[in-house]
Amino acid sequence: MPVTRSPAPGKARKNIGLGKLLKGAHGAFNSALRVRLAAHDITFSQFQHLQNLWKEEGINQAELSRRIGITTASSTDVLDSLDRMGLIRRVRGKEDRRQLSVFLTPAGAALEEPLSAHAVDVNIMATKGLSETKIREMYQLLGHVIDNLRSTETAAAASRRSKSSGRPKPSRSSDQITR
Repeated sequence: MPVTRSPAPGKARKNIGLGKLLKGAHGAFNSALRVRLAAHDITFSQFQHLQNLWKEEGINQAELSRRIGITTASSTDVLDSLDRMGLIRRVRGKEDRRQLSVFLTPAGAALEEPLSAHAVDVNIMATKGLSETKIREMYQLLGHVIDNLRSTETAAAASRRSKSSGRPKPSRSSDQITR
């Protein structure tokens, strides 16, 4: 069985793709944060919802889901759990009863300081040993990577749209089988 070894500290990881390296960093970061959140009986998904509500409450469930980047159905389970815990309340719209706006309860608002402090602590832990200059440089480089990939993704989507809109539609006669 082959043995995989980590490169010596300070050595470049030439044999690992950037995506794989970022996935590893993301996993390690989230794992460290999840441990701290668990001390408050909060999951990472619950934290994401609360974090968005600390910025702006009273938004509807669909918008909250969009901001987090998950489906409304996935968000429903998380909001149900936060509701059972007494951290949020949902209010039906007066004009559209299907519309649910989400608000923090005092208990949900009170978690902002301790949970945000944990996120800050994990950021500090993750950048330990890096100078302020290196941290700024890392943010700039990662921002550049994100911009590159988003612009490539946007261009590819636009190209797919233009190709699909330019396709001739089959006529009924070509769809029919003649005997």
